[in-house]
Amino acid sequence: MLQQTNSARSHRLSRLELPKSENHSKNNTKEQHQRKYKHHSYHHLYGHKWRQARLVFLKQHPLCVECQKKGRVTAANVVDHIERHEGSLDKFWNSDNWQALCKPCHDRKTAYEVGFAATPKGEGASNS
Repeated sequence: MLQQTNSARSHRLSRLELPKSENHSKNNTKEQHQRKYKHHSYHHLYGHKWRQARLVFLKQHPLCVECQKKGRVTAANVVDHIERHEGSLDKFWNSDNWQALCKPCHDRKTAYEVGFAATPKGEGASNS
């Protein structure tokens, strides 16, 4: 059963708390998510300097490279690290390790890398 906590302001929605047994499941899911997405510990690298470099790179490389390989023209909006940097500043800032992707292609690549997808970049999917 859900219990509502007191809210400091009545006009805001109150936060709901789950019973302890459900909190335990929620925490396990969070821990599993953090193990899959180790990049959360590298969040500090994505500050102002990165945002500026990203904008310059996207101006120079405006199209998604994966879509181009498939004959599609799609605007890129993500700068992807081709080889995961795992916190290495050399890999992080090496623009030869960057590629311009659209968000769907980046999400597909990331899902594959962290084990949430069976095939990379949509490969193996049948369009028939």
